[in-house]
Amino acid sequence: AQSCGVAPVPPPNPEVPEGWELRFEEHFDRDLSRWNVWQSGAFNGELQHYQAANLRLSDGELAIEARREAVTGATRPTEPTPKSFEFTSGRIESKALFGPGATTGAVRISARLRAAAGYGMWPAFWLCGDEWPTNGEIDILELRGHEPFDYVTNYAYGPTAGENQTPDATSRIRSETDLTAGWHVYE
Repeated sequence: AQSCGVAPVPPPNPEVPEGWELRFEEHFDRDLSRWNVWQSGAFNGELQHYQAANLRLSDGELAIEARREAVTGATRPTEPTPKSFEFTSGRIESKALFGPGATTGAVRISARLRAAAGYGMWPAFWLCGDEWPTNGEIDILELRGHEPFDYVTNYAYGPTAGENQTPDATSRIRSETDLTAGWHVYE
């Protein structure tokens, strides 16, 4: 099994920077009640079944474990038809919704992450709204565990569900640091 983790971002100082209002903060020190925990497969032909059993809270960290194990579960969140999976993992989405607007202004989102190393690992930190991509998608981090010095950022948008009008919006970022070797803040 491989695991990656999410931990609270330690603030540079105890106060929120001038001009910003803190709207959501998670320290992973109690439970996952502020999160939707996936219990199904996903989209894009992913090989794993997401399940709560692969999420573990300990000492202010959320560990997400990937396992090679055979299970049967819902094909997707919107498709309950049973499907066989050879891998399991965990996935959470905040119940709170965030986005810029006329009354909110700019939004800044950050997380402190430790990505899993190894072939087949694909940790991601991203924003998305339904119906995809009409509310946009911003991939802050997508990292393949066998390429620990590179990660991808991406965005998608289109006025019609299922039709992305930004197919060339991916950027590959090269780091001088092995991103699977420790904790890093992504914004």
